[in-house]
Amino acid sequence: MNRAIMCCGILLAIGCTSLENNLPLTQIIYPHPVYPPLADREIIARALPSPYQLSDGVEVVTVGHFNRLRKVTIEEKLASLGAKVVAGKLVDRDGWEIFFWHSGSIGPAVDLGKIHEQFENLKRQGTVIEIKYWPGAENGIPPPVAY
Repeated sequence: MNRAIMCCGILLAIGCTSLENNLPLTQIIYPHPVYPPLADREIIARALPSPYQLSDGVEVVTVGHFNRLRKVTIEEKLASLGAKVVAGKLVDRDGWEIFFWHSGSIGPAVDLGKIHEQFENLKRQGTVIEIKYWPGAENGIPPPVAY
């Protein structure tokens, strides 16, 4: 018992770190956005295509040793791309226009080859943010049947 307490004390004194990126465990389990906030946030929010908002989800990622689910927002994704507005268009840090692609419900009578071709054409034109999020995804709720 005393050895276990001593080992825990030594680990705390040394500083517990994870194996992932050598970050403190608290940053892995309770992650904060790793990118600085968007510069010109209001201008970027106005340049977003309808119906998107900065707080909308893009995807859900697992974090930490306990595989907790976390929603990644459009704002975080745009910050990671270094987004800015040039001539009324959203562009990334390299000047490529940013497009949004929702990979949701496509319906029963759809030519998947044509959809894939449209997606690939869009990727050739600029940076594509693929929306792979549905409400409740960060709580482990599976996608709707029609997704």
